[in-house]
Amino acid sequence: MSATTLEQRVAALERDVSELKSKGQPQLFSKANPNPSWVEEVAGSMKDSPEFDEVCKIMREMRETELSDFDSNNSAK
Repeated sequence: MSATTLEQRVAALERDVSELKSKGQPQLFSKANPNPSWVEEVAGSMKDSPEFDEVCKIMREMRETELSDFDSNNSAK
């Protein structure tokens, strides 16, 4: 493990943050700079993935089982 002190580590982090700020990089996640289009960026990003289709199939089967169990339990009352 490195023998750097906490003060040295904090100083290095402060330098890095200062450098990023000086480059004009916008803050990614903040109240001052929200990303209102995050839904559009994420929506549909897995639509062509075979894993996504498999998850949808499994979830559909689970929901159908839950509904069937619910109907069975309520029709007996």
